Amino acid sequence: MLASVSDGEESVRPARPSDARDYATHIARHIADSGKDGDLHYAPISGVDRDDVAHACERRWSAPCGEPGWGRAWVLVRKVSFGFLPGPSSNIVGHLELRGPTLVSALHRCELSLGLERAYRGKGFGRTLVDQALAWARAET
Repeated sequence: MLASVSDGEESVRPARPSDARDYATHIARHIADSGKDGDLHYAPISGVDRDDVAHACERRWSAPCGEPGWGRAWVLVRKVSFGFLPGPSSNIVGHLELRGPTLVSALHRCELSLGLERAYRGKGFGRTLVDQALAWARAET
């Protein structure tokens, strides 16, 4: 597994099944912002069920690569501190996910999704996410 890449208060790292709930919250925020203030639309939906997203991610990210329904993701994590909790916590604010198909005959391809919340765009995080996914793909072949 590749190490994380840090840029001050943000870092890019591979997602873990334990990230699924925070990832689902990010996806819900990202979709809610879609098309706002003249910005681009990111998805043909207006909302998601966070529990459904989290369960689907746990399933995909736990599946062995090359099996139907596999998935891998990398996340942009913003470090945040809460005054009432000891130490820093994490908050996912960007992602790149590769999703393998559910049909065996299509396992030679995958779908890529990339999303950054508005405040994190134009800062090179998308490129870093793509670079991490490409490095993983090269190592997997």
